[in-house]
Amino acid sequence: MTHDAAAFPKPMVIAGWMLAGTMLLYPIEAVPAWLEARRALEAASTPVIAPTGGLQFDLRTAIIHCGPVGWAGSVAAFLGVAWVAIAGGLWLYHRSRGYTLVRSSKTALAAVLAGVVVVFGVQASIWRL
Repeated sequence: MTHDAAAFPKPMVIAGWMLAGTMLLYPIEAVPAWLEARRALEAASTPVIAPTGGLQFDLRTAIIHCGPVGWAGSVAAFLGVAWVAIAGGLWLYHRSRGYTLVRSSKTALAAVLAGVVVVFGVQASIWRL
């Protein structure tokens, strides 16, 4: 088994780093928007007694609409999922041929994967609370 080095194509590594950086824009905008929506909903959600003696349900929900910054981060996260799938396939291909991946390709893969996990983790925590 040889231990020759292999790397992702340079444009792919650059695109990965651009995606990883852009993904971080989503939490920057989504978390404050969610906190503000939650504060407004809590301030307006006092129980109301219906005139018939029953409870009146308040069916308002907090809907978060991110602006262009959060939108760009979420689109980058979805593109990052595809990038990770392609990069993972390339990594497995090189690995099956006996090549090791160079550090720049490994760190780009790790950065994009971490960005995807952060964005979807933030989305999951927002939807859960």
